[in-house]
Amino acid sequence: MVISADEVAVSKNTTLTYVMGDIVTLYADVVRQYEEKYGTLKFCADPWNSSYYLGVFHLGLIDFDHDDVEELVIGYAVPHPNMEGISWLYMDVWSIESGTPVMKYEGATITQSDVGRHCEYTCLDGTYYLVKGFDGSGIDLQLLEMKNKVFSTAYTLKVSDMDFAPYLNGTVIPQKMFYDFYYNVRDNAEKYGGTIFIGEPPSKNDIQNSLNQARERIGVDKK
Repeated sequence: MVISADEVAVSKNTTLTYVMGDIVTLYADVVRQYEEKYGTLKFCADPWNSSYYLGVFHLGLIDFDHDDVEELVIGYAVPHPNMEGISWLYMDVWSIESGTPVMKYEGATITQSDVGRHCEYTCLDGTYYLVKGFDGSGIDLQLLEMKNKVFSTAYTLKVSDMDFAPYLNGTVIPQKMFYDFYYNVRDNAEKYGGTIFIGEPPSKNDIQNSLNQARERIGVDKK
């Protein structure tokens, strides 16, 4: 379902563009190959699910580790394997090492049920985190922080299935403290949903405009 680093080759033209300008143009071939595999953004007509879309729907340029090199967050939606009118969303993260794009995380998603999935990244106190896990009838989330070009778990949020006790990083804390943190994560998130189970995703225009701006800066259409 994800593209491996072996499948992406940086062209000589892309490297030349980097020497002359913005380093994020090194991601252009990565984006092209994702679009070849998953398709460009397509909004699908469905009477009961207005947020149903497929293909590459998001290109985020985020400096996760504060080293002045923006990582590429690439979101892509694939059809649900067994149901029509629903897409499953994933996010991969790429960075630049020695002038070459390198995948740093693949397939981040948040499961809501057997049907629903969405994906997101969030910002807390100026640092961005990739979010994954489960957020449906219960909560079991991990916030991933990048340091030295490696993602690791910075925070875990879990509500026990047994006694509904809220845990932050493995320690039971007061409910108000837990949910204040949880809703801060959600309120600050760049959140994308491909199913009816996620409330108020970005509008079609928001998604398309954001994608177009990132494609232009990366130089996806320049070869």
